[in-house]
Amino acid sequence: MKLKKTEHYTKIYKLINAKLLTISDYEVLRDTAKAIDLPKRIMNYTLDEYFGLMNAAKGGDAAIIEYIFRDNKKSLKKLDCYNYFAYIRAVNEQVKEVAEQFQSIKQPPLSAEAQQAGFGLLNFGDFGLLDYIAKRQMLTDEEAAKTLLGFAILKLKNDAMVAMCNYRMNEIIKMKYQQR
Repeated sequence: MKLKKTEHYTKIYKLINAKLLTISDYEVLRDTAKAIDLPKRIMNYTLDEYFGLMNAAKGGDAAIIEYIFRDNKKSLKKLDCYNYFAYIRAVNEQVKEVAEQFQSIKQPPLSAEAQQAGFGLLNFGDFGLLDYIAKRQMLTDEEAAKTLLGFAILKLKNDAMVAMCNYRMNEIIKMKYQQR
């Protein structure tokens, strides 16, 4: 059965359930769609909205679309197959961009003692990020949740650069004392 791009996006799932559209066909449609502008760029999401999107992503593409249109149910009801895939493509591209931003934050290497103590294993997830931003800006966790994702990443990058400078300075001082 052919899927017309003007048909309502819920037909996609009916076709999959009826085994008339395979998952691989679905993935081809999703991956070849031309990205479309989202109602709001993900880097402009608050931390709270970003965490909500990441939670919705665990439910698959349909859950992502429902999350994006959570404040505009009328537009969701009018969404056709073409735009469905275009929005999914745009979300995937922007989430990848956010992931690259987080990965680009370079931390100084841990000392052997810090590694032995387990500092390299610490990962507090979403709450850790929220808590860090709250402490960094002297906010409550609730206020920090309203911080823009792009601003939070910038703060993390700035703090990481300062930490790298401190690390290099300590290495220089250590080498000077070893030469004496």
